[in-house]
Parts: sequence; structure tokens; C-alpha cells
Amino acid sequence: MHSSYKNNTQLIQFLKKGDIEAYAYLVDTYNHKLCLYANSLLNDVSASKDVVQNVFMKVWEKRHYLKEDFSIKSYLYTSVYNGCINEYNRKKVVTA
Repeated sequence: MHSSYKNNTQLIQFLKKGDIEAYAYLVDTYNHKLCLYANSLLNDVSASKDVVQNVFMKVWEKRHYLKEDFSIKSYLYTSVYNGCINEYNRKKVVTA
């Protein structure tokens, strides 16, 4: 397993090829941080973990569309933020 990738571009290249080790590296590197971020927005540990898991699933499913010239970190945080907004709105509708 790669202990790290030289840069963002190399990581995305491996992801696009379907490299499981690159995906595992991505999850290992960002999962905890993204869960903390999501929980700071939702204040719900379980929902936060679900949002982050869904983001990682979408990254894998749509890995062929990743662009090598953008920051995967920014993409992950933006996706988690959007997932939290969707979760918040879903809960708001259910409780209304």
C-alpha cells in the first residue's frame, strides 16, 4: 500500500484507474476529519457518519469523472457540506 501519494494529481490518477489502495488511502486520510466536520454542522454523530460514507461511495462510483487539476480535499469537504445541508433539510421537513 502506498504510504502517501506524491500529490493530489497522482492520487486522482490512481483513483480513476480503480486502484483500491488509493481509495483506502483517501478514506484513511480524510474519514475522521470529515466526520468531525459533518458533526460540527449536524450535531448528530450517526447522521454525520452516514453523510461522510455517502460522499466516499459517490467518489468511488464517479471516480472516472474526477478532474486531476482540482483539490480532492476541497471536493470532499464541499461534498460533505452539501450532504449536511441536505440532511438538515430532510430532518426539518420530517419534524415540521
